[in-house]
Amino acid sequence: MTKNSYKFYIIISYFFNSENRKNAENIYIMNRVNFMMSVCVGTFVYVIFSVIFGVNGIWAENQLKEQKTLLAIKVAELEKQNENLALRYEELLLDDSVIASYARKIGYVLDNEKLVKISGLSFTPDSAIKVLQPYFKSNIKYLDEWICKSFGLFVFFVLQFLFTLKRMIKNSKTNNFRVVHENV
Repeated sequence: MTKNSYKFYIIISYFFNSENRKNAENIYIMNRVNFMMSVCVGTFVYVIFSVIFGVNGIWAENQLKEQKTLLAIKVAELEKQNENLALRYEELLLDDSVIASYARKIGYVLDNEKLVKISGLSFTPDSAIKVLQPYFKSNIKYLDEWICKSFGLFVFFVLQFLFTLKRMIKNSKTNNFRVVHENV
């Protein structure tokens, strides 16, 4: 026993007669065990909540993995579009017939050509480039550290309350039992 706990033991055993000294020591030990059990379980609950729902927890990690997958898909689409635009640019730089075909599509003709328009047909030029939608990163959802600690403290206090309630019920039963026997 430590120095302080030994003093407490002497104070408790002083108030009890010689028959109940062993009982007083058992009560003191059980109170310490119940307290330590409450502390351990409360800490365990805090650690579990932090590991699963915390800032760097499993839940946040899964959200980041999902965002990474979506971002990789978006990057692949942008790379594909960039390759297509680079090819188109090279075609326009190197081949005059490509420029002529684009000009014909929008209604321009050379001096020796005639433009024939057929009524009833609508024409939309395909020169418009499809612009991809931007990707916006979403915020990660997690439980703050203080919430995880609050759950751990809540479990600690609930266990302390239950252990105290159990001890009070046990003491009331033993006191009632003694009174009944003293009257008989």
